[in-house]
Amino acid sequence: MDNLSQYSSDETEEAQTNVIIDDLYITGAKVFVMGLPVGKEGEPMVLPDIHLQDIGNVNGNQEGVSFVEASEETMVAVISAVTTVLANNQVKELLKGGKKFLKSLFGGGDDDEEDDGGN
Repeated sequence: MDNLSQYSSDETEEAQTNVIIDDLYITGAKVFVMGLPVGKEGEPMVLPDIHLQDIGNVNGNQEGVSFVEASEETMVAVISAVTTVLANNQVKELLKGGKKFLKSLFGGGDDDEEDDGGN
């Protein structure tokens, strides 16, 4: 985001090309997160599909936005999706750990099977 801001300050108002993006789809995106205690190290996390509409078309006023502004809006949506996936994976890991802890308390055995569904 800082890099995008740097480029936007270099553009002059006259030289700026504006764009309007009616529909932008980002599908099948995967991210690799290293150094965080979520999931298995090196495995990709699949992002939900992202659909952005009317970039540069504010309240029917089709003046457009710069490429930098369109990129910023896109990156905000991608970062939001990554944050959601990370949070969901963290909750799953916590629940999995809690389930193992409860089984150990009540003598449920050592069950190493992956259980992604159910309670």
